[in-house]
Amino acid sequence: MSILLLSDAHIKTGKDCVELFDFLKDVIKENDSISRVVLLGDIIDFWFEYKGFVKAEYMPLFLMFNYLKENEIAVDYIAGNHDFAIGDFFRDHLGVNVHSNVDYFVLEALNTRILCGHGDRIIKGGAYPFLSLILNNSWNQKLFSILPPWVGEFLSKAISTKSRERSKKIEVSYTKQFEKYLAELQSGVIALCKENNCSFGFVGHTHQNIGVTEDSVTYQNTGSWGFEGDYYILEECNGT
Repeated sequence: MSILLLSDAHIKTGKDCVELFDFLKDVIKENDSISRVVLLGDIIDFWFEYKGFVKAEYMPLFLMFNYLKENEIAVDYIAGNHDFAIGDFFRDHLGVNVHSNVDYFVLEALNTRILCGHGDRIIKGGAYPFLSLILNNSWNQKLFSILPPWVGEFLSKAISTKSRERSKKIEVSYTKQFEKYLAELQSGVIALCKENNCSFGFVGHTHQNIGVTEDSVTYQNTGSWGFEGDYYILEECNGT
């Protein structure tokens, strides 16, 4: 038995959905022991769930979830700072275990305890937790839902593009501030693992594929599937 974990696919188009679906099918065929897929946030570059409206371009993604369901592969999806309004559609129609409005969740599998989060809400200081509070505020989401879908999509793309440009600039320059954030995220996850008696802690968000073991706790940032093709397979005795 094993678990496939990935984050930060940042899907924008139907072509992106097809590429992720094809990737998952290939990996699952090569690793028939995979019994669970954990999506650690920002799978869609900007997702807002409108009642009675589903974007047709994302159909391959919905078919992917249905494929996993038919093959009895459990799926966990924790919301990131881009896919901030995951509602009933994923849970009720696609069989996805949705974890929204939480900093992390603990998965009991492979005879161990695994802490899973996106990473944006682990460190309480800085801009991302504040932004998450704004985006996940129920009143703000109700106001956004009043907008016609095409208007909401236009605004969301503009917001997402600006956010990505800012993040990429920070990542490329690798400033001391970014290094400090990476260190704080790592120590924060390890501390939460100890607090929750977890042997592993997985996050994404930073797009940096980093793994360390400290005090019998393995910290792993899964990097970015969408930009670098990163992913992680956790097996019963070790990760690869």
